[in-house]
Amino acid sequence: MFYREFGGGAAGWQYEAILVREAEDDTPTVVLKLKQGYQVVLRWVEPKRLEISYPDSARVDHWQSWFGRVGEGRVELIRLKSKNGILIDRKPACLG
Repeated sequence: MFYREFGGGAAGWQYEAILVREAEDDTPTVVLKLKQGYQVVLRWVEPKRLEISYPDSARVDHWQSWFGRVGEGRVELIRLKSKNGILIDRKPACLG
C-alpha cells in the first residue's frame, strides 16, 4: 500500500510510504519512507519479491530490504530519472 503521512501545520512535514502486509501476517511492514516521491511504481516480480521504482529526486529516509514474519520477502529499489518528482522515463538512473 502507498500512502502519505503529514502534520505539523504551516511549517509541517510530509512523507510518502510503502507498507507491505502478507495475507498470513497481521503485522504490516513499512519498507520505504521518502520525501518528494510522488510517483512510485510497485511491481511484484514474484510472490515474495517486490520492486519499487521511485523518482531520483526523492529523498529516501527509510528503506528495508525485507518483509514478512521471518524476513523471506525481498524489496529492491530502482531510482528513475525525474524532474520535480515526476518520472520522465522508465530507465533506471545512475545509483552512483
